[in-house]
Amino acid sequence: MTSRTVLLALLLLNAGPSFGAEKVWFLRGHVVDEEGRPVAGASVTTVWNVNGIPLEQLRKTENDGKEHPEYAMNEGRMEPLGNAPAQTDANGNYSIELRSSNDYKLMALDKERKRGALIIVDPRHPPTRAECKLVPLVHVYGRIRVATTGKPTRDVTVVVGLPLNENVPLGGDRLCMCSSAKSRFEFWLPPGNYQFEAFGHDPPRLDLADPHPIKVQAGQLEFDCGVFDLTPASRLMYRFQDAKKEGTWRAYTERYGQPCPNWHAVDARGVRKGEQPADFRGKWLLVYFWGTGCPPCIERSLPKLREFYEAHKTHRDRFEVVAICSEVGTKIRTMADFDREMKPFVKAVWNGKELPFPLLLDNTPQSMENFGVEMFGTTLLIDPTGRLVPGDELTLAAILEEHDRKARGE
Repeated sequence: MTSRTVLLALLLLNAGPSFGAEKVWFLRGHVVDEEGRPVAGASVTTVWNVNGIPLEQLRKTENDGKEHPEYAMNEGRMEPLGNAPAQTDANGNYSIELRSSNDYKLMALDKERKRGALIIVDPRHPPTRAECKLVPLVHVYGRIRVATTGKPTRDVTVVVGLPLNENVPLGGDRLCMCSSAKSRFEFWLPPGNYQFEAFGHDPPRLDLADPHPIKVQAGQLEFDCGVFDLTPASRLMYRFQDAKKEGTWRAYTERYGQPCPNWHAVDARGVRKGEQPADFRGKWLLVYFWGTGCPPCIERSLPKLREFYEAHKTHRDRFEVVAICSEVGTKIRTMADFDREMKPFVKAVWNGKELPFPLLLDNTPQSMENFGVEMFGTTLLIDPTGRLVPGDELTLAAILEEHDRKARGE
C-alpha cells in the first residue's frame, strides 16, 4: 500500500456526501457519562479515522507529494476526521456545524477514547438539543485475505458504516475507516448495529462482495469479526480504466454527429425491452445514465428531468426521455428488484412519486461502454435523425421553444 493511497482514501471519506446544494446547519448537544456527569473534552464528529492521524496533519500533507508510511499504521487509534469536529466544554456541551441536509449520524468519544456513543438525528426535523451518554467502547477487529488464494493482502481499507436509514436514505452512512498494510483492522465502537466494507487497492483490485453486518452488544469487551474474504472488484471505473489503457475506449464526445449506438437492457418500464434508439427516430431523445448508488442522480438530476418532462408534456410528440440505470456488481436484475431498492428513495426523496419517463435496467457495463459514458449523471442528446449531438435538457428546451416560436410565426 502506498501511503498516498491511504491519504486519498481518508480525504475522500472526509468529504462525505457532496450532492445537492450544501446546507449548513448546527447541532447542539450535551455529553454525559454513565452517572450523568458532564464529560469535558469529548470529541464529536460525523466521521473518524482509525489510524491515529489528526485532521490537521491530513490537510497539511494532502498536496505535499510525499509518502507517509505512518498512514497505514496505528490501527485502532481513533481520531476525528469530519469537516468540523467539535469538543465538549467543561459542562459537556457542544455545537457542531454540519455540511449537508443528509448528515444524520455522529459519534462522540471521550479524550481517552475509552467511552463513546452514537448520535442519530433526523436532519429534516433536527432536535433543539441532542443528548448522549458515553458507555465503554468495544474492541472490534478482524483480518483480511484474498478469497481465491487464502493469502493476506497488504493493501486494505476497511470502512464501518451504519445500516440504511430509510428516513434519510441519501445520508452518508460511513462512520470510520481503518487502512492497514498488515491485512488486519481494528476499531473501538459503542454498542450498535454496523456494516463493514473492505477494499484491496493493489492489483488485482479486490473488495468485499456484500456489506458485512455485525451487532455490537453493550457489556462486550471485544468483537472478533473473523476473516473477510475479498474477491475481484467489478466496479465500472476499473473496467473503463482498463479499456482506456488498451485503447478500446471511445468517449461519447468523439461520437458527435455520428449515428447513435445501441443500448443494452435486461428489463424495462415504459418502453419495450428490445427497443433501441433507432425506434425513436423522428423525435429528439434524451438519454440519462445513472445508478441506484449515485446520490446526486437521485436527489438532484432525476427530479430535474422530471420537472423538464412534465413542463413539456405538450411536446411529447417531439421528444422522449430514457433513463438507463446501470447496476453492475449489484443484485438488481429485474424491475421488481429495482423497485425494492428504490422504495426508500421514492418515499423520502421523491415524495412518493415514481419517475414518469421510460426506464431501462442494465446489469452489465455494455450500455455505458457502447456510448462511451464513464460517469453516472451524464445526459446525452440524440437528434431526430438518430445522431448524437452536444446538449442536454436545457438544449432540448431551447429547441422546443424555438419550434413553438416558428409555429406562431414569430
